[in-house]
Amino acid sequence: MQKKRLLMKIGAGVSAAVGAAAVGVVGTAGPAAAGGCANHVPYCGGTVTNLASSSIAITNCWNGTIGAAFIYRETLTCASNGWTASNWNAHTTIGPRSDSSSSYYYYDTDGFRVLRGCRVVARWNGGGETVYNRQGSSTSMWVKVGDGSFVSIVSYTC
Repeated sequence: MQKKRLLMKIGAGVSAAVGAAAVGVVGTAGPAAAGGCANHVPYCGGTVTNLASSSIAITNCWNGTIGAAFIYRETLTCASNGWTASNWNAHTTIGPRSDSSSSYYYYDTDGFRVLRGCRVVARWNGGGETVYNRQGSSTSMWVKVGDGSFVSIVSYTC
């Protein structure tokens, strides 16, 4: 009986230690995990890789409501610097067989655009494919790329 109590105490102690360690990990998330690229190195934030045969628009800002996965418009209002690969708060395009980490200002990419009348097939974090279909639509759609997410554009047809 004493052996059983001792094992139960040890088990409870291990559970408490594991729980405390998990809280410690959550409590000490790095700056990049908290919403940006404080260390600003390639792949520190959201990354878009273009495997399609057409260029795709990406953005390094996001002005949707908190938690919004999509914004329906041609350009984002946060992109005050327009279309450029060399500034913050902007949009740019990446060509076939390239990714957003090739531009310093897009190490943390916040979204990609599905142009009106087009269809994009994307693979998130190496998982299954998701289809974003704007065929027959008169409005483009921006898709949010969260911090630490990797999205591969598999196909882009218009």
